[in-house]
Formats: sequence, C-alpha cells, structure tokens
Amino acid sequence: MGWSMFTRPSIDTVRKAEPTVEFLLSCMSIMAMALVVGSQFVTGDWQVPILSVSWSNFQVGTRIVIWLSFVGSTVTYAILGGHPIRYIWLHLAELVVCVCWVPLSQLGKLDDFAALLSLTKVVPLDALQFTGTAAHAWKIVRFTAQRFSSHPVIVTGVATTVLVTSCSALLVYVEPQTFPTFQDACWYAITTITKTNLNDSAPHTMHGRWVGMIIMLGGWSIFAVFFGLVTEAVRAAALKSNQDKVKDLQKIVDEQESRLKMLLEK
Repeated sequence: MGWSMFTRPSIDTVRKAEPTVEFLLSCMSIMAMALVVGSQFVTGDWQVPILSVSWSNFQVGTRIVIWLSFVGSTVTYAILGGHPIRYIWLHLAELVVCVCWVPLSQLGKLDDFAALLSLTKVVPLDALQFTGTAAHAWKIVRFTAQRFSSHPVIVTGVATTVLVTSCSALLVYVEPQTFPTFQDACWYAITTITKTNLNDSAPHTMHGRWVGMIIMLGGWSIFAVFFGLVTEAVRAAALKSNQDKVKDLQKIVDEQESRLKMLLEK
C-alpha cells in the first residue's frame, strides 16, 4: 500500500494549506516565547485562571502541543514536497525546534523520552532548550518581516522585543548574581540597545559578556534594518508618486492627440 494511499488531490490540498500552517506555527512560536517570559514571573504551583491547573502542568501541556505541531508539520511537508533536504534547508528553524525544544517535565517517562529524542549526550540540556527558544524567536522575526515588510516600526519593534526577552531570560540564567530578576536583565538590555548608558550593572562573567555582545550587535542591526526599511518605504512612496504623475501626463498627451486627429480630419 505504502504512499499510494495519498492521492494527488490530497497532496495538493496539503500543499495549498502550507501558508496557513506557517501562520499557525508562527503563532505557536509566539506562544512559546510567552511561556518563556511567563515562567520568569510566576511559580510552578500558580493556578492558571479558568483552567484551574498549575502553571507547571499548563506549561508542559502547551509545550507538548507546540512541539508535536512542529514535528508533524516538518515531517509531513518534507515528505510530500518530494525534496526533503531542500525543505529542511529552507525551514531550519522548524527543524531546530523539533530537535532541541523537546518538552520536559517531572513525569519520569516524559523526561526519558525527551532525552532519547534530543542530543543530551552531546550538548547540555539547558543549551538545547535555549537553542530551541532562539529558533522560535527567529521564526517570529522572520514571519513579521515577511508579513509586515512595508511597516518598519512593526518589524523592528517585534525584533527588539524578541531580542530583549530572549537575552534577558538568558542573562538571568547565566549570571543570576548580577541579574537576579528578569526585570533587571530587561533594564540592562533596553539601556544597552538604546545606548542611554543608564544601566548601573553590567555582566562580569564570560557567558554574560557574550550575551551582552549579542545585545549590542543585535541593537545595531535593528537600527540598521529600521533605517533601511524607512528608506525603502520613502523610495517606494516617491516612485508611486512619480508613476501617478507619468500616468496623468500620458492621459493629457492622449487627449491632445485625440483633439489633433479630430482637427486634421476636419
């Protein structure tokens, strides 16, 4: 039977749904980042309103749904596309999420399952989790850039938010003695990006300084992208205005030619 069960119309239908799936996965990446930030403010035994479940259980359940969605989408489209290597190359962020962002909990078997699927024998588990979170962040920025390319404020605003939240969570982890809370790390990240030099603390460890360098370089890159998008928007507006003027002039020329033809016929 094999893959013959998948008819051509069904495969075409799945392929046509790919933009919608990409949109849903981007929304799930936003949820993943929200889970990361939310974990900095609430404890594991906090009860989620309406659902009446602890934050720890809610987080695990949501992570499982997000992870399975990424795995299912990546495997499905890699197979149906006919070019799995090319698809994976174009969707590296999704592959990183599948490999590194494996759900974890204190349920024993789930932890064993996560260790089996991930590269914990080679790379520390925390490093894998941060890599998966970075892949979610990259997917959010890529989605925003594609969908709102003509709105520089939206693109750079989302990129700045992702950079600040990701690096702040990382700073709290790698250098808790300097940045004991998420708010302290956010303050450092924002003042570093804006170059206001209002921060009264700086990373002292090598890992913390590496994160600081990422914030600095990311901030400069965001400013460069912002001015580039603004320049492109102004150029596009000027070009459209010139095109409108050319159309108006062409209309006048056509009217004058019509009148000239009428006079010549008389």
